[in-house]
Amino acid sequence: MATKNDFISGLKKHKIKKPVLDAFEAVNRAKFFDPFFKNKLYLPDEPIPIGYGEMSDPLLSLLQMLNHLAPKRSARVLEVGTGSGYSTALLAHLVDEVATVEHNEKLALGAKDTLAANKIDNVRIFVGDGTDPRSNLGIFDAIIIFGACKIRPLRLIQCLKKGGSMVFPMGPIIRQQIALVVNDLMVDDVQLYKTKFHEFCVFPPLRGMFGTDFEGFPNLSEEVLPGVEKPSGKEQP
Repeated sequence: MATKNDFISGLKKHKIKKPVLDAFEAVNRAKFFDPFFKNKLYLPDEPIPIGYGEMSDPLLSLLQMLNHLAPKRSARVLEVGTGSGYSTALLAHLVDEVATVEHNEKLALGAKDTLAANKIDNVRIFVGDGTDPRSNLGIFDAIIIFGACKIRPLRLIQCLKKGGSMVFPMGPIIRQQIALVVNDLMVDDVQLYKTKFHEFCVFPPLRGMFGTDFEGFPNLSEEVLPGVEKPSGKEQP
């Protein structure tokens, strides 16, 4: 059984920044997963079942993505892929405001309850396709996508402030790399988006138009369970 201390010791070689380490220490990971999987909580590369056929993000890759995102404390961040709410809780400890979008309505409701039980109140949870900029969730300082992308989700750049960063896994379904795009490169008045690639990772396919297996997914439901929100068309600040 891998312990939290074992995992933290192994993080030293990965150069995880202090704000991410502090968030990791502050959030009780066990609260976001079924007790049956307690022996897997701190395995760096092994996803954990979270219900409804979905899996958690690999823990080490999750922290590496947050490391590359490096949001400011005052940031407003868009998270695509709420899952159990664990990654959302880490973001909530890093920034002032998180808007998180989950395609699975029941997962979204479960994450909402868990976050509330842990007194995390700077998060808004939505149901739908988080990669669709027509959602009108507003403009963000940073965007992070927890799902394998087959192409760069550049349509989301229009939701990103000048100088803002977007982090996502990109590559084939069997293995990706953590990709970082910064919205700050202009050449001859033309906006360019240089992508930097970092560590290898393995994430489930993104649900949405940029996903590695998009054609294999059914259309997302328009129904919303009580307690979670649906993008309304009224733009947020």
